[in-house]
Amino acid sequence: MRRRILWGGRSGRKEKGLPRDAARALWGHMPTSVTPPSHRRRPRRRRTRGEWRRAAAALGLLVAAASSRAEAQDRFEIQVYDSEVAAAGEPGLELHTNYVARGTAAASAGGELPTRHVLHLTLEPHIGLFGWGELGGYLQGALRPEGAFDYAGVKLRFKAKWPSRLLDGVVGFALNAEVSAVPAAYEPNRWGTELRPVIDARVGRLYAALNPILSTDLSGPIAGHPQLDPAAKLAFFARPELSAGVEYYAGLGPLDGLLPASAQTHNLYAVLDLAGDFFDVDLGVGRGLAAGDGWVAKAIVGIHPRGPPPPQPPGSAAAR
Repeated sequence: MRRRILWGGRSGRKEKGLPRDAARALWGHMPTSVTPPSHRRRPRRRRTRGEWRRAAAALGLLVAAASSRAEAQDRFEIQVYDSEVAAAGEPGLELHTNYVARGTAAASAGGELPTRHVLHLTLEPHIGLFGWGELGGYLQGALRPEGAFDYAGVKLRFKAKWPSRLLDGVVGFALNAEVSAVPAAYEPNRWGTELRPVIDARVGRLYAALNPILSTDLSGPIAGHPQLDPAAKLAFFARPELSAGVEYYAGLGPLDGLLPASAQTHNLYAVLDLAGDFFDVDLGVGRGLAAGDGWVAKAIVGIHPRGPPPPQPPGSAAAR
């Protein structure tokens, strides 16, 4: 029977009764050109075609996501959602506007127009449904610095909230779903969807809200890949109807291939909110950090007419 020697005689191990001295003698008589297997260079494993394809697809997704995020930030609605909805049958109307003082000065590679000195306008009608839902739409336009006014797309949304706030009325939950059709001059990928979970909390005079938004392009190089665009708000109520705080918006890229920090967008705003019985006003000024836009001023004015009075129980004074 042929004996096999365990290389690495430093340990002094032997196999099948081969004496250590014999092993050393045998090794001493071997040609010097022979190298123990433990010292030989292992051949490098060649990548398969499937591995190269996956690597190329991942790289292409990263490049496409970087260009898409740089071009396709939603500048028509700069808002952190709360978990409330309009009462059943109650209509409302909001006007969103923002002015980009320092934005991009040239058209993007995807054909999106520059944003510098552009006034974005969005008209948002909505109506409360069922006591727990809200249906709304967006009609978008843009006033360009040369004086031209552009149609900039439409969106349809539905928002549903958890029936009651949790933890003794502190925490609220809602979910907003949206579909959009925007001209290529303002959104290179044109068709898209958005799923926006909403979590907010009110403790004393402090208010906080988090919107971990997932937006998905329905066309273009990263179609079908959900992209993480989180938004958050922290505010302090000086009075029941008046609060001041900060808002944060980011574009981090697809969930399956987040962008490097240098390609992500981060925007920070200082905001002031005034709430009345029939109207709301939100004012803010902020700027982009890293790859975001420069200075931006924004305002949201909401009108909320009273809906029909709630039904009164039979026999009550109001019912009579």
